[in-house]
Amino acid sequence: MSKAAVLAVMDVEAVEQVSDAQIKFMAEKIFRTLDPKHPGVATFNALGRTMLSGPIQVLNFSYFQTDFPDTFRTAVEIRNEIAEHGWEKVVAFQTRNPCTGRTRNCVAWPWSNCTPTASDPHAAGKN
Repeated sequence: MSKAAVLAVMDVEAVEQVSDAQIKFMAEKIFRTLDPKHPGVATFNALGRTMLSGPIQVLNFSYFQTDFPDTFRTAVEIRNEIAEHGWEKVVAFQTRNPCTGRTRNCVAWPWSNCTPTASDPHAAGKN
């Protein structure tokens, strides 16, 4: 039997039971659908009705820090970088897979520069 690394610990400050109506509300806001065939909705609905909340301390970033050293940032590092640049508005993009070149370029530029052109129909990240 292999040992799994502990990724984080949570200081549980509250344990709450939520209603089916609250689960439905959260699922719609998170996934923008209530379709039970949607994998996220199906998983979310199957997790139960007990919610835990409290601060989380990350102990291990898994393989992300070593496999993606040029792009990996913690939330604190991202907030510090935003402050250092003096940015007041930030557009966030999250994907479960590493970005391809065109997608990475699109999300790295200000949105106003990401309009499709006749010569580059993928410039808006539709690849």
